[in-house]
Amino acid sequence: MFAKLAVAGLAAASIISAAPLVQKRQSESKPDIDVIILNYALTLEHLENAFYRDTLA
Repeated sequence: MFAKLAVAGLAAASIISAAPLVQKRQSESKPDIDVIILNYALTLEHLENAFYRDTLA
């Protein structure tokens, strides 16, 4: 009886301690949408700058 309780306690402790690692790994695989949007806006700014530079030259 004591052995089953000890094994169950160790299993629960392992699951609880591994939970933050699983959540961190999932958040790392998700793309950061803010950075994607800002890079897109910067690309548009570069295109606009090139358009006006070439048009007015």
